[in-house]
Amino acid sequence: MKHIKKLFMLALVLFMALTVLPMSAAAETVTESTGWVEGYVSADGYMTDSIEIDRDCIMRVYFETTFEYPWVYVVGSSGRIDADSFNLTYDNGDSGEYPYGCIARFNLEPGRYSVAFTTSSIYSGGGYARMAISLTYEAHTHDYAYTEDFGPTCSRRGYIEYSCSCGDSYKEYYGEKLPHTEATSAEVPATCLATGTSAGVYCTVCKTTISGRETIPKTDHVYVNNVCTYCGRIIGTCGDNLEWVLETNGNLIISGSGEMYDYAKNTGPWYSLRDKIKTVKLSNKMTSIGSFAFQNLNISEISIPSSVAAIGEGAFKNCSSLQALTFPDSVTALPKDLLSGCTALTKVTLPKDLSAIPAGFFSGCTSLKTVTLPKNITAIPEKLFSNCAALTTVTIPAGVVSIGNNAFSGCTALAKISIPAGVTSLGEYAFSGCTALTDLFLPDAVASIGRQAFSGCTGITKMTIVGDAPAIGAGAFENMTATIHYNDAASGWVDVVTQGYGGSVSWSAEHTFTSVKTQHTCTERGYTTHTCICGYQYVDSYVEPSHLGTGELCHVCKKGGTCGENLIWNYDEATKTLTVSGTGAIKHYKGTSDNHAPWRGLFSPYTVILEEGITRIGTHAFDEWAVNGCAIPSTVKTIGDYAFEGSCVHEITIPENVWEIGA
Repeated sequence: MKHIKKLFMLALVLFMALTVLPMSAAAETVTESTGWVEGYVSADGYMTDSIEIDRDCIMRVYFETTFEYPWVYVVGSSGRIDADSFNLTYDNGDSGEYPYGCIARFNLEPGRYSVAFTTSSIYSGGGYARMAISLTYEAHTHDYAYTEDFGPTCSRRGYIEYSCSCGDSYKEYYGEKLPHTEATSAEVPATCLATGTSAGVYCTVCKTTISGRETIPKTDHVYVNNVCTYCGRIIGTCGDNLEWVLETNGNLIISGSGEMYDYAKNTGPWYSLRDKIKTVKLSNKMTSIGSFAFQNLNISEISIPSSVAAIGEGAFKNCSSLQALTFPDSVTALPKDLLSGCTALTKVTLPKDLSAIPAGFFSGCTSLKTVTLPKNITAIPEKLFSNCAALTTVTIPAGVVSIGNNAFSGCTALAKISIPAGVTSLGEYAFSGCTALTDLFLPDAVASIGRQAFSGCTGITKMTIVGDAPAIGAGAFENMTATIHYNDAASGWVDVVTQGYGGSVSWSAEHTFTSVKTQHTCTERGYTTHTCICGYQYVDSYVEPSHLGTGELCHVCKKGGTCGENLIWNYDEATKTLTVSGTGAIKHYKGTSDNHAPWRGLFSPYTVILEEGITRIGTHAFDEWAVNGCAIPSTVKTIGDYAFEGSCVHEITIPENVWEIGA
């Protein structure tokens, strides 16, 4: 019986190798087969074979295995196919193994395919497997016909092309290559932009070089009147040891070292080229920037190297696209007219040790928003921020003693300003037109307020002047509607308060208090101090000393807290005394590491004072403590379990009113 089954398997293989599956009723078909791929395959293992297919066909994969659940994959098909899902014949032998003979069929288009026989067995170990592939496709007889005659050239022989209706073709070559058609080429000189080519001979048909025509490397720039004749690059000098170059992409680069020359207005070496300049790069070895050097350039930024120590007048004048500028700390002085016309400038960082700043330095910088003046500045000169309409924040250092004429005039976005305590004078029109300015405080050092100083400050409704009456110029408060608080204890106010100085001003000597709260501590009372501009002061809202925090242990001193709903405890380190005061019951504790009296581990040894009003001593309240002595008040009614366990108490007095004592 076993031999009959083996003969059946052999017949099935021969059938696979020879059978022709018709593609259609009228077409002749051909079947080709590959040899066996066989061997031992482990559980969850695989074996593969590959085949090249040049036409539409049917592929059959025949495989045998001792595994119970074999699969077959064809890479390029529509996914995994379970081999036993084809309902094909299985041949069970009587040897105890279970060989399976299966056929998987796929309709495939031309291409290269990998066929994988895989296993997914519920058993461990492995087993025998083998796999063969057969292809069945429609037979075809080529019908080649003449397509085109491609005559010989200097690079190839001639040939005639024949094509079949199936798309296949072949070439029939004839004759020999033709000689080159020679021509001469003139030399193409090299420039700074591109390589050149020497003279030579080449073929006009195939473009092959026959002789010469070698590459000539790029040259250096060739300058005529400082302009490269090839690329248009422009060069020049701007200092004894400084050179500049304007690249064709608009980059102005300054190289070298030392000082830059100063120039008069509109005469800088690149002034006539200003419309071509897009960026500026400065040498990190140059030590100065000349007067009017970058006037009228359309640049948005420039980085000043730390090597620069001096900058000339008008160096950035009318750079209307410049948005931000940082002066290095190496610069010790700034000239006048440096930034005038820089209407896009929003932020400027000044040298930290600058001690003076020119008049009108920021005048007309209409986009400037924030400025911090260096700490060594002592005077704000006239027109420093005049018409800086976007200015919202300016930090004035404490050492400033004067604010000049028109210093902030026209700063319509400035809503708040802090005038340092040492300022003695406010110049004419100092804050004129600052319509966003609101409440203003003038320190007691202010001795003069210039003419029209606050004219047009329509947003000011309250002004405070704390010192002696200053000299106030005509129209100082023109178009203002405000209450001015003054100190009637100071001198000189009698005549002043009868005038309006051009505005609708009311004068008030009523106290205007500023309140400051002082927090209580564990040992000191808290209070609130009220101080008027005139110097009058009073204190109220006292808060008695108490431990801070809501828990049983003060988070500040760690020497007090609560121990019951209405009980507090305090520890005096000098006398080593723990005092519990208030009314009610001391809490019960478990005596564990996470639930014990708040004073455990803080102080030892000590004396315990329990004040009258305490009604209970809680469990474990004073256990494990070296208590020298403890007087229990008459109000105590109960003492909890283990209240003094292990406390080594030397002396304790229990009153008659105690009616319950725990274990």
